[in-house]
Amino acid sequence: LTLPGFGLAGFAHSDLSLIVNNPVIPDLEVNSVLDAGVAIGFAKRPNRFMNFGIVLKQVSRYGDRQRFTAASVSTLDPKVITDALEKKGVGYGVDAGLDIVVRGKNLTYKSSIVAKDIGDTSFHKDNNSFGPPPTQKFELILSESLVYDIGHASLTLAADYRHVLKEEVSLARKLHLGLELSLPLIDLRAGLNQGYMTYGAGINLGIFRVDATSYGVEMGEKAGQQEDRRYMIQLSFDFGFEFSSNKGSGISLKGAGRNGSMTLGSGGGRRAYKRQY
Repeated sequence: LTLPGFGLAGFAHSDLSLIVNNPVIPDLEVNSVLDAGVAIGFAKRPNRFMNFGIVLKQVSRYGDRQRFTAASVSTLDPKVITDALEKKGVGYGVDAGLDIVVRGKNLTYKSSIVAKDIGDTSFHKDNNSFGPPPTQKFELILSESLVYDIGHASLTLAADYRHVLKEEVSLARKLHLGLELSLPLIDLRAGLNQGYMTYGAGINLGIFRVDATSYGVEMGEKAGQQEDRRYMIQLSFDFGFEFSSNKGSGISLKGAGRNGSMTLGSGGGRRAYKRQY
């Protein structure tokens, strides 16, 4: 739910993986974390070039990230694993972000900095659990984008530099690059994620939007070590109400594409956004 300068959200996110290493003396990496919570955000535009926002969130976390040795795995007792992952806790976190936007006739440049989980988000264990869930570490993200608009089409170049302060993360894993060609009704995308190729497309269908993508995620310590290829299809449905008082009160329903608001008869998320604003 969003209003001018204010937003409220509920969310749930699960992160599950199981990796077996070293066939000779195997060990097992288990990652089972479920987050659910609420977030409230506030935003301010001090001038026409800058946007600033802050988010306060409460998160209930279930599970843990554990590495089990060959001795533990050899018992063949699943309770050893399930008990170790049976952790529950509640934490409170703060995120903040700053955008600087410069708009020209056909060119828009944006520079962003985002600080997630400022001061680390730790969790206080539930009385019935085996211990607190893992802490969510602080993350700093820098982003740059350039949009060239030529009326019925636009071209976007974007780059994210994540985990800025973490020296143990390699440069290739920190860098994310993207290219998007936005045409009427459809967007085409390609890029690099942690050194692996990504590609996808999105289709605007009025108040609905369908996106499909494939991307690679590095499961090892360094880029190029162990790729996990993933595929995703997403269906988005957004709507909003606009109140007017011209000769009485009235309400009109508007749909929204992924990149901005659009009326039911228009196509192309970003161009519809520019037409309306």
